Amino acid sequence: MMLQKILATFLSFFIALILLGCTGKKSSKKLTVPVGQAVADTLVKLDDTTACHVHVEFAYLKGEKYGTVNDSLLRMGLLQPDYFSISNERLVPEKAVREFVRRYIAEYRDMARLIRETEKGLSKLNWNLDIHTQFIPGKGNGIVCLSSIRLENSGVGPLTYVIARNFDPETGKLITLQNEFGNDYKKRLGEKIAEKLEDMDATTAFGGVKAYPTENFILTDDSLTFIYTPGELDSKERRITIEY
Repeated sequence: MMLQKILATFLSFFIALILLGCTGKKSSKKLTVPVGQAVADTLVKLDDTTACHVHVEFAYLKGEKYGTVNDSLLRMGLLQPDYFSISNERLVPEKAVREFVRRYIAEYRDMARLIRETEKGLSKLNWNLDIHTQFIPGKGNGIVCLSSIRLENSGVGPLTYVIARNFDPETGKLITLQNEFGNDYKKRLGEKIAEKLEDMDATTAFGGVKAYPTENFILTDDSLTFIYTPGELDSKERRITIEY
């Protein structure tokens, strides 16, 4: 019985090491597009001990020719909560980031008002949200936007996770796994992930189900990295990289 426990612990440890992974081989490619940053930083205090702090640094492509691309980027869920995915307006980075902060602060005030009506304490009303996006070279002419998010609110957190979106810088079109690997990509990539785990029990790492590819991924010329956000496989972010 003791031996079984030791073996199970040993197996879990090595699966965790593999899932932590890395983002693949280092690339010497450099971005050739002009990049700007839309920045907003706001602190709203309810009293001396209760406040909401929001900091956003959103990367975008500079120049009128990239207007459509930036509009698309703002609809990809890189900013969380995702206020803009179904917006009918043409989105401009600086204005959109300010609007994002305004909406988040408005939600904070509404929540504070609700808690004040139902609870005496305000201990759960210290909110912090920090979002920083950046670009890295992707596969071919593609670009990957990485959004690093750190969240604390209502007693939750700190929760840190990364959202990755691959896109065409000429059109702003999202690059999907189906685009790259065909209609049977789930089966094919799931098998590749299981192979990456070698002889270990992949279903253990995936909570009793078959290994599957997440749509949160980084695609480069020589690797494909899947990013599983906290709560998807376990309480931490996990990454699996397939090199080719």
